[in-house]
Amino acid sequence: MSGQLQLLMLSTSNQSAVWLMLLSARWPIFGGEFFMQEGSVRALRSELRDRESEAGRLSLLESSALALANGPDVKIALAEVLSLAARHFAADSGVILSLEQGNLSVVAAYGNVLPVGASILMGGVLAKAMQSPHQPVLREHIDSRLRLGGSAKVSMELLLPLCLTNSAQGILAIMSEGVGILPTSNDIATMQALSVLIAGVLQRPSPSKP
Repeated sequence: MSGQLQLLMLSTSNQSAVWLMLLSARWPIFGGEFFMQEGSVRALRSELRDRESEAGRLSLLESSALALANGPDVKIALAEVLSLAARHFAADSGVILSLEQGNLSVVAAYGNVLPVGASILMGGVLAKAMQSPHQPVLREHIDSRLRLGGSAKVSMELLLPLCLTNSAQGILAIMSEGVGILPTSNDIATMQALSVLIAGVLQRPSPSKP
């Protein structure tokens, strides 16, 4: 039906109510029909997708904050947050690295990556991510030092420095072998906010043992 949408029946479900609110706020209803140009239809679809993406980003931050605040153990909490971040991007792997005595140590791992406890020499792109001005580094179709040997090739690698002040505490890395949609500027901004939460946990003093 070119340029025209027909409303057949209003369901009592919440989802239908939301759709009706969104549609009726923008286009008048005449005899149960919405008269819309094709451009308006595309604009509506785009807006709904944007709203869904924004809801997903907010959900990621909320779930991560709760995990970090309520986790019984720091390592368990970090592993959960890493898993949430990777799934948000539909990525197959990721690591959280902590700066320890000049090297980077794996404190959380997801997928086919270096295991927890592995130590990585500082250098190359990892050193760049740790240096001021502490900007995210997005690379495509590269060999990642963070993956296990035979599966080093990835289609996407996103490195985010973990910073609270002017110094980086480590790196959050998300990687994927498969070709997918690259993170948008809003996605990266969300991951930067998440990296601040993680940095706060890494900087938190460990509880003293009795």
